[in-house]
Amino acid sequence: MSFVMPQAFSASAPTPMDDAKIAVEGSRFDEAPMAVLWFSGFVNDGLLERKKGELRELVASSGQWELAGTDSEPTAQVLQYNDPFTAPWKRRNEVAYALKHKGQ
Repeated sequence: MSFVMPQAFSASAPTPMDDAKIAVEGSRFDEAPMAVLWFSGFVNDGLLERKKGELRELVASSGQWELAGTDSEPTAQVLQYNDPFTAPWKRRNEVAYALKHKGQ
């Protein structure tokens, strides 16, 4: 689980207490433009793979952008905003990829 805050406040984030598993860290997506696709429902592997595929197709069809990263499979961030008790049709989820201009 992670919490996101504006970079301007990251230096003043409170230090985690007594738990080595908790860390305050920057995101590798801080500077890059992002492609984001939102969807509702409970996230499962099948739905997530479909949405990642949809977003990759949309980026490819733009003609100007490509997914950033050096991996053969760029990393997608999955963002979920609701507590577990929110009804599926009211849930907001997003899948996001960092972008770069084609040829960069």
